[in-house]
Amino acid sequence: MDELTVWWTNLAAQDLDGMRPKIKEYSAHDLVILGQFMASMLRMPEMQPALYAELGCMFYLLGKLARALGAYQDNAWPSDDTLKDIEIYTKMIRRIRAVGGWPNA
Repeated sequence: MDELTVWWTNLAAQDLDGMRPKIKEYSAHDLVILGQFMASMLRMPEMQPALYAELGCMFYLLGKLARALGAYQDNAWPSDDTLKDIEIYTKMIRRIRAVGGWPNA
């Protein structure tokens, strides 16, 4: 394996290990609830639960991006934790699209 593959694989394994307790602690209901709220605010038509869950992730992702942009505005680097959260939410969206939901929904 090349260096990039090793680094990427190790990072993904660490991120997943760190997420496992959170997946058990949190349900996915908040994603759907937030997505339904956002869809209502945006006057979107009724959608499938997976799309609401994706919108919920986007809501959380927007907060993380805003935090990162605020750091840049303060002439600072966003924290590694913020960058990791951005990555996690995008992976969650990819998983929702792949299988139609997030665990504990």
